[in-house]
Amino acid sequence: MSNESVNTGVKVSTPPVKTKIGYKVFYLKDDKLYPPMVKNPGGSDTPMGVWLEASAGDIASYTKTGRPQIEKGGPGTHCAKGELAYRPGWHLGEVPIAKQFEKVNPLNGKKELFPREFVWAECEYACDVDYQEEAMKNGYTEKGSFRHAYAGLQKVPENGCYHYRTNPDPNTEEWIITGKIKVNRILSGNEVDEICRKAGRNPQKREKTFEELENLLVKNLSRDVSDYKPARNKEEADLFKLKREIDMENRIEHELKKNKIFHDKAFLSFLKHKYGSTTIYAMANHYSEIVKDNFVRTKERER
Repeated sequence: MSNESVNTGVKVSTPPVKTKIGYKVFYLKDDKLYPPMVKNPGGSDTPMGVWLEASAGDIASYTKTGRPQIEKGGPGTHCAKGELAYRPGWHLGEVPIAKQFEKVNPLNGKKELFPREFVWAECEYACDVDYQEEAMKNGYTEKGSFRHAYAGLQKVPENGCYHYRTNPDPNTEEWIITGKIKVNRILSGNEVDEICRKAGRNPQKREKTFEELENLLVKNLSRDVSDYKPARNKEEADLFKLKREIDMENRIEHELKKNKIFHDKAFLSFLKHKYGSTTIYAMANHYSEIVKDNFVRTKERER
């Protein structure tokens, strides 16, 4: 494929000769992939299965020491607006770990959860040209001292790559910065964990998905429901149904108030959108029947 700009505004290029496998974080929205911090041209999504050239982007400002910065955030990303050091290129990792994106765990107050809206993708990246020596030279001052923040390139590493650790702490992950990538596929959580373990690293804890949170909510709502028994006639069925719904409303309100893991506006919005109501009643009607059916099935298995 010749060099061209596709409809998304992301440049597609000819494949490199030498490639390696790396892992990139993406923000998943409406089944499309977006960079989490610095947007693609025009805020477009990132296509899969084609070679993509990195865009250098426009310099937004300069630091007090004259270092260029690029704007982060905006359409097609998942972060607040701000500025980052200017190191153009696709940023990947050799291991799918990215602690800089971790969110606070509501159960213990620790910043340790990989966001539910982020995914890891297996990518191929270009390594025809090794820019490592050039990148490291930029970190040395005229007096010979090394400044970690100055290392790296202020240009796209065309047809090649180099490694850079955004945090000078040697215990943090190094990033691969490359001029070209091809997104092969999205990895499952189990695949991510296995890759980390094979590399001798502990996998990151993940924020529960909305579906996992809902399953946990239903499990909690299913406790102590010995009166959720089948009715003998229609009159009794109507009475039991009403009692279940009133009970379930109280159960839901109690769970949402007492359990910090459910204190998530996005999760509540997910539930309300799913059941087409802004009230607890619609959820109570639905969950009371689920809990009743689960209770009846459990009792039948115990016989």
